[in-house]
Amino acid sequence: MSLKDYNQYTVGDLINDFCRRSRGPLFVEEMKIVQAWPDVVGSYIASHTLDVVMRGGGLYVRLDSDSLRFELFNKRTRLVNELNRYASSPILKYIIFK
Repeated sequence: MSLKDYNQYTVGDLINDFCRRSRGPLFVEEMKIVQAWPDVVGSYIASHTLDVVMRGGGLYVRLDSDSLRFELFNKRTRLVNELNRYASSPILKYIIFK
């Protein structure tokens, strides 16, 4: 994009273009997965989630409850499949609960 072409794009298009160029092509897709976490697991589990980070094909989730960690550990394959639906390609390979 040249400077004179900027007025032909929406702000959202410019932000997506910037993220792809500066962080890599998967950055936007990774952010979609991180933002989808509360929708996939529901409000109760989301309220017990301390941190969600996507790194290297894995989602690292920090929880404040050992019992929830155990329950989610047993459902991690289903969670991976559901979260990958939010991205345009299946980039999430595994989930680590801490």
